[in-house]
Amino acid sequence: MSTFVVRFIGNPAQGYRGRVRHVASGEESSFANLESLLAFFDQLNAMRSQAGEAEDLETAPAMPAERAEADAWRTLEGRETS
Repeated sequence: MSTFVVRFIGNPAQGYRGRVRHVASGEESSFANLESLLAFFDQLNAMRSQAGEAEDLETAPAMPAERAEADAWRTLEGRETS
C-alpha cells in the first residue's frame, strides 16, 4: 500500500488540478486534470512493479476511511454514493 498527499486547488466543479506527492519516495508532480493525477499513480505503480513491490489493488479491500473519502467526493460531484 502507498501513501500519497494530494492537494486540490479550486473546486471539483471546475475540474481537478493541484499537486500530488508519494510520501515514501518524495516523488511529486502537478496535475491539471484527473487523467494526469491518475497517470502519476500509474507511473508510481509501474515503478513499484519493476522493483517487485506491486500489490494487487483489484483484490485488496478498501479501508473504511478510503471508502468514506470516495463517497464524500462523489457527493461533492453530485453523484450518488453506494
